[in-house]
Amino acid sequence: ALLALAVAGCGGGGGGGGAAGPSALDVVREAYYVMGLLGNAGLTLGQQFQSGGILGQAATLGPGTVGPTPRSCPTFGVAIISGELQAAGQFSAGDTLEAAYQDCANPAEELDGIVDLEVLDWQSTGGFGFTYAVTFTATLTDFVRAATGLPAVTTNGVLTHTLDGLAQSGSLLLAVTTDDLEFVDADGTRTLANAQNAATFSSPGGTFVVTTTASGDLASSVLGRGTFAYETTLPLESASDNDPATGPTTGQLKVTLPDGGSVTMVVVDNVTVRLDIDEDGDGLPETSEDWTWSDVI
Repeated sequence: ALLALAVAGCGGGGGGGGAAGPSALDVVREAYYVMGLLGNAGLTLGQQFQSGGILGQAATLGPGTVGPTPRSCPTFGVAIISGELQAAGQFSAGDTLEAAYQDCANPAEELDGIVDLEVLDWQSTGGFGFTYAVTFTATLTDFVRAATGLPAVTTNGVLTHTLDGLAQSGSLLLAVTTDDLEFVDADGTRTLANAQNAATFSSPGGTFVVTTTASGDLASSVLGRGTFAYETTLPLESASDNDPATGPTTGQLKVTLPDGGSVTMVVVDNVTVRLDIDEDGDGLPETSEDWTWSDVI
């Protein structure tokens, strides 16, 4: 349940450059959308690693050679698990797993395609829950994620994933990095390089909060021109009681254009954002535009 809250936007990117090039809103929407794609890839893999997830269940199949073993998915479909595990009941550095998802559905999403994992580090204070920290590399091959009510996205490439419930009491860190990851949906193709998302899930004062930092280099067929560098110059912070149609309550996201100009999205509140447009790249915005989160997401 903890990992069910999305890190960033997960709707469609939409918009596009056209003959006149992308608008400031187009640029911000694409950056925020691809942040969501990378973050949600991390969320999906993190959920799969929980004790009830397909990958979490695989720990009980060791030690030695695993599978190929079919595992039923929560709603329908199957995942075929194979690999090499060094111990029973937990993971160890050097373990390898392959999960071949076939129409594998849970109430939140349906998965298809292949995930190849290598565990780089595993620490545990006993059992699953969030009393462990794991880092692994994941190679995604034609990995299709169709979240309920949203278009399917196909992912290819390699990412490194860290899920850490030990670093700080009462919080969970989910971090994803990649040097080469491609997302394809009905609107086009997005390719990420030098990218990272880090989300901390915490509950100060009883309110569940997600704090996200992100950066990366984005090439998008939707924007249609060069490489766009994005970064959160202030972390984006969301509360679990936000209306799903609204966005984070604080934070800033800067996108630098191929020509050196930039657009910075400044979060005013969970309904409104301001786009500061710096056309000549001197660090001073010439114009600003006000939009709602529903325009961005």
